[in-house]
Amino acid sequence: NMLNLQEIADIPGPTFTFNHNLPPHPPYVFDRDGNRLVGASYDFVGIPTWRQTDLYVDELIYLNKRLEETLDYILERSEVQPIIVIMADHGTRSTFSLVDPYHTPSDLRIHEGTAILHAFYLPDHCKSAPYPTITPVNSFRAIFDSCFGTDFGLLPDKTFWGSEID
Repeated sequence: NMLNLQEIADIPGPTFTFNHNLPPHPPYVFDRDGNRLVGASYDFVGIPTWRQTDLYVDELIYLNKRLEETLDYILERSEVQPIIVIMADHGTRSTFSLVDPYHTPSDLRIHEGTAILHAFYLPDHCKSAPYPTITPVNSFRAIFDSCFGTDFGLLPDKTFWGSEID
């Protein structure tokens, strides 16, 4: 719940918060104004579910609006510049097809499934942490080394594709 996330700025002292949100992800349940969709399919898997791009975009519009409000609130109320990382766990899957199975994916499928939102808000002294080709394996390593003086170092920025069951 993003309203609960806003309360983080009011907690005294340093905090580490991990929040995993399902939207925008099937089943799509919000319209662009945050209303619950009436009669929405609650299927979580299957190619047709991922291809509901109009529902995906509407839910994304709502989520972006709420995320902006939440981030503005946290930034306004934080006494110390916070470190904020926003990272998706996978990309969209609207181009997936039944003839492109996981064990032999096309280049398009790999690109779409692994391209993610990966955004950082960092205090001024940490600005060197992210770089254009950073992958999730190095997000926290780079932040810890840049912001806290640790010496984790970086791992190779590689993306791996694993087989799943459709």
